[in-house]
Amino acid sequence: MPDEAVEQDCRFIRVAPDGSVVLELRGAELDAVIEGLPAREEVPDEHLDALSRLAGRPLKVVETGRTRAGRARVRLRYLAWHDKSGEVWRDVADVLSGMR
Repeated sequence: MPDEAVEQDCRFIRVAPDGSVVLELRGAELDAVIEGLPAREEVPDEHLDALSRLAGRPLKVVETGRTRAGRARVRLRYLAWHDKSGEVWRDVADVLSGMR
């Protein structure tokens, strides 16, 4: 696991047609693959739509490694809501895997 394996705040920039995402992390762009999602030649439109809705939402990222192609492999969470016990964060891969 890389030294940056600490969860960090990031900002969503865009999603690529292959389902990879570009995040802003520490002022630089990070081309990343979300851990837990299968690699696909064609990403379902509902996944692309859901990923695009992350723009402007608080995000947390942990870099867990690198792909063979050199992209960052990440765990990505978003702030889903606040309730009386505090913030509720959801894992992006879990949410997308649950879509049919």
